[in-house]
Amino acid sequence: MIIFDTDMGVDDGLALACLLNIPVNREILISTIYGNTNVDQATANAEYFTKIIKKNIPIYKGASKPLLKDRIDALNIHGDDGMGGTIGIHKPATKFTFKDIVNHIQLMPKASVDIIGIGPATNIAKILSSDAADSINTITLMSGAVFDKGNVTENAEFNAYSDPEALIQVLSSGKTITIVPLDVCRKIQLNERNLSLMKSFGNLSKTLIDSHKFYMKQYLQWEHLHGCFPHDSISVLAALYPNIFYSLKMSISVGITGDERGQFFAQQDKSSNISVITGGHLSWVRKFFDFEWVVLNKNQKKKFFT
Repeated sequence: MIIFDTDMGVDDGLALACLLNIPVNREILISTIYGNTNVDQATANAEYFTKIIKKNIPIYKGASKPLLKDRIDALNIHGDDGMGGTIGIHKPATKFTFKDIVNHIQLMPKASVDIIGIGPATNIAKILSSDAADSINTITLMSGAVFDKGNVTENAEFNAYSDPEALIQVLSSGKTITIVPLDVCRKIQLNERNLSLMKSFGNLSKTLIDSHKFYMKQYLQWEHLHGCFPHDSISVLAALYPNIFYSLKMSISVGITGDERGQFFAQQDKSSNISVITGGHLSWVRKFFDFEWVVLNKNQKKKFFT
């Protein structure tokens, strides 16, 4: 089973669309969390995506705030609805709560559940502190900046900054963890050409294209970049195709207060349970964002959402 833990902003939406069309042949559950937007809106956004693409996937509403700190958001980057104004403000319909997903995980065999976490780490920390922890196998996190600068402060990436205490709990859990930091995400850029190729997503294409147009306008303002970085989709690929990427084993501590909040302090450590993605066959990754699946199966050129 795969748990897709998301704060459902613009790049989360693309990551979810990609995940649901990669032939993983495994059960997928969605858990939502605060972050880019509030948890109610993140849940409503996930419901919208699964409805449009006609996928019956359980969606569990998770944490509404960090373990200890005040919640921050990224509405200035992702829009008031988290989707660049393409969906609007809605209340979620799901009746599933975080307790329900913990109960579901508990029923799974030991080390049979992989988590892809592309928001703050709060939900994952709570799972690992519950009776469901033994069912967790691997965790892939879009989090942090190792050698590069941050995107919410000079040294901190947004997800790591949002709940550093939860992230510390996850990193110290002993589970097999892969970190997808800003460093590698900034090596892959989507541009207007990639937007035109999103037409392959059928009924979902307009939402993806229009939300990314909004997103790219914010990137131009904040990053002086004509395009955007698909952080969360890269994290999905790192989880499903780890051999495509290069990584370093590293021990990581995370700052929790003041200017160091969310900052990674990393050093190479061959005995660590944490692998940090640094690069890899990035031409393969760029080809993936042509959205035609050629890189996944050269003998089957499949369009999305036909």
